[in-house]
Order: sequence, then structure tokens, then C-alpha cells
Amino acid sequence: MSKLLEDFFEEEELAEELKVHKQTVRRWGADGIGPPFVELGYRRRIYPKEAARKWLAGRMHRPPRSRVPA
Repeated sequence: MSKLLEDFFEEEELAEELKVHKQTVRRWGADGIGPPFVELGYRRRIYPKEAARKWLAGRMHRPPRSRVPA
């Protein structure tokens, strides 16, 4: 990968990092729920690594508080 693109994930790389199928990452993009991407040419998407990290952190959930009877 060139130095210009070293701060980006290829779609396959992002899918591998997240342990999901490449089509899942593509569907997230189509549905507008995935990490931000840059589209290069026909159907080539690259994902800024920092944006992908922020997207992942934004998906964090807190466990519900347990309801202990008083």
C-alpha cells in the first residue's frame, strides 16, 4: 500500500479486523450505518482508520442496570 493510503483500511482489511464478511461491511455502507468511507473508482471503498475506530467506539453499549428489589 502506498504511503498516501497507509491510514486507510481496504474493505477486505476492515472486514477482517471486525471479523465479519466483506459483504456485511458493504451492506453497512449502503444502509448508512457503517463507518465513513471514501469511494475510489467503481465500487472501491477505503475506510479512514481513525474514523473506523471512532465509529466502533460509538457503538459501545453499557449493560443495563440490574434491578434489585428493594
